[in-house]
Amino acid sequence: MKITPEALAARKSAKKKILLATAYSCREANFLDRAGRVDGLLVADAVGLVDLGYGNPLAVTLEEMLHHTKAVSRAKTRALVIADMPYLTYEFSPTEAARNAGRLLKEGGAGAVRVKGGLKILSSIEEILRTKVPVVAHLSYKKAAERQTPAEAKRLSEAGCFAVVLEDFPAPLVKEITRGVTAVTIATSSALHADGRLVFTEELINKKLKSLYQTLFL
Repeated sequence: MKITPEALAARKSAKKKILLATAYSCREANFLDRAGRVDGLLVADAVGLVDLGYGNPLAVTLEEMLHHTKAVSRAKTRALVIADMPYLTYEFSPTEAARNAGRLLKEGGAGAVRVKGGLKILSSIEEILRTKVPVVAHLSYKKAAERQTPAEAKRLSEAGCFAVVLEDFPAPLVKEITRGVTAVTIATSSALHADGRLVFTEELINKKLKSLYQTLFL
């Protein structure tokens, strides 16, 4: 059965951990889906660094995100496909943000979009939500206004974001935010205190290759 945003919310209520993993191709999506434990596949803008050779994920275009989202969606996985909205596709015009988010669902086959920026781009998030596109918010501890993040996460949850990614947050804040919001919390670290964890598939592969090398040659 295909996982939906509502299914992830039910997992939070049931206190069942959620696993999201990055994927940028049909092959990766199939590989991760066969593992049977992945609930969501994130087509992240890091595809610019990992697959496209850019020096910065900000260089990724909407057309490139559509290309990779289509590839992941064609795998027809059980996992929910979430596509990043790339830089300059949502920051300045709520109407344009909603249109671009809609393209990632209609053309790309995603089931939701991730939008970075927090309350600074709340008007765009609200417009996207008005068009019935499920939204995953994203907050970065390194970029956040110090200690305002629990209130910010709560506001994003109240606005209708079904999940919030917490990037590099310390354990106490992850725990506080998870307890204070109805949205699913997905942490990149300190995931013990969140509803789930985001893992970067490319990092796991690198670690596995290093381990394999030691087994073969050392």
